[in-house]
Amino acid sequence: MFVPEKCPSADHVAILYMRRPGGFIPGEEFGATTTSNPWNCPGDSYDSFHTATMVFLLGINFPEHRLLKHSLETFYGIGTQHSTRILAKFSIFQRATVGSIHPKTITAITAELSNMTIETDLRKKVRENIARLKDMGSYRGRRHAMGLPVRGQRTRSQILTARKLNRTDRFG
Repeated sequence: MFVPEKCPSADHVAILYMRRPGGFIPGEEFGATTTSNPWNCPGDSYDSFHTATMVFLLGINFPEHRLLKHSLETFYGIGTQHSTRILAKFSIFQRATVGSIHPKTITAITAELSNMTIETDLRKKVRENIARLKDMGSYRGRRHAMGLPVRGQRTRSQILTARKLNRTDRFG
């Protein structure tokens, strides 16, 4: 999985390592623990590349190298479809990283997220809806109260997931 690549500031060939979710980790395949420059290029330091600065988005710090789409999807209530729509609204490329976005756009995205019902507000709303169903005494409310499948799944076998998820004190 190595791709030889020319060093941007030298005349020798360097090795470009596999891309991982945390970034490039030079020498990991060889078991090396060096923090030197992976290209051995003069003037560059690996430490400045590896310790990326953070971007503040709606009260949460995200590393610069992380994709903006994935950063948006970490918020409770924002999935693939909502994150794609937010990126399209601000004309941002799907593979754009958080660090490549202009600070004014980051502020606009934060304003957009603050207008949406996400995180704690959404969790509270779901909890209130389930409590309303229980108080009403509806079939769905009783199923929630008993911890059984609510949407018509079979109960003869394989209801462990429903028992785990259909509690009032949900974590997630």
